[in-house]
Amino acid sequence: MNSVINREEILQRVDNDWHLLSLIIKLFLDKHKILLQGIWDGIRENDGDRVLRAAHSLKGMVSNFSAMAVIHTAIQLENLGKSGDLTQAPALYAQLETELQDLKAALLELKNEHLQSTPMY
Repeated sequence: MNSVINREEILQRVDNDWHLLSLIIKLFLDKHKILLQGIWDGIRENDGDRVLRAAHSLKGMVSNFSAMAVIHTAIQLENLGKSGDLTQAPALYAQLETELQDLKAALLELKNEHLQSTPMY
């Protein structure tokens, strides 16, 4: 998990508020697919601006989790969208999908770790 997200940074960012973190994780899990679809649609339609906007939004969303691999790939997609040359975009999109799967697994692990350590009264 530590190679995908930075647990300490995440908790510091939300001031150790697990409820807030759970809400942010839920928002990510609910919305990231829409942004991913926007990137794919932009690639398919050769619409660099659409790729740029969706990648930028996704980058902002995953920044909450200090997910550097996803952030880096999203930046690369942003730059391709900005340039209008999307020839490398399908390969980056495939990479992004894999990185997002890893991120989802790490976030669910973090959430479950907290649930297991929370005393039940």
